[in-house]
Amino acid sequence: MRTIIYFRFLFLLGIVFSVPSYGQQITKDTLVRTAKIQHVATNNKVQFSVDAPQLRQIAGAPKAFYTHFWEFGDGHYSTDVNPKHTYKNKGEYTARLAATNNYDDGPPPTSRPKKIIITDVSSADFDDENEHLIEKHHGFRLLNNREPSPNQEMQLVISYANSRDYTTQGKLYVFFNEKKFKNNNFNLLDTRAYHGEIEKKKHLI
Repeated sequence: MRTIIYFRFLFLLGIVFSVPSYGQQITKDTLVRTAKIQHVATNNKVQFSVDAPQLRQIAGAPKAFYTHFWEFGDGHYSTDVNPKHTYKNKGEYTARLAATNNYDDGPPPTSRPKKIIITDVSSADFDDENEHLIEKHHGFRLLNNREPSPNQEMQLVISYANSRDYTTQGKLYVFFNEKKFKNNNFNLLDTRAYHGEIEKKKHLI
């Protein structure tokens, strides 16, 4: 038995250095860029792709590129550019994408969740990427989709597996916003669990 829990954080403020400017006016980037999820379904097999905005290269930096973090809505995820996923059960799922622009001078593009409806389960050819990842990490893995930047979201993924042949119970503690810092640097926006986990919030002082 393995399970995945997703945490969405908003990084509010990092360390800010004040540098005097002389007659320089900084304009805020108000252009909204969107990465649109696209998919083609053949029964319970789904091919995902993304229509992402053109990258704006930072002068002198390495070539700009996107990294991707996909959630398929059934507890599985992928970091492939155009992943394929086979759903085991019929139902309605919500696919999500967090695309990160690297060496690009703008904020990451936003992405709307996509409803995936599976009405026919005809394929049993399941390639469970999560299982392989957990095996490599001895039953526990902690993953983030991007490095924290001020006023931008990041996602933290906790994957763990029960290697025994019987059901066990336990608790998983996630600590953030260390109190030794004056400001709260992160806000927890929401969590998503897929195997019956119960969230119990507790604030430590």
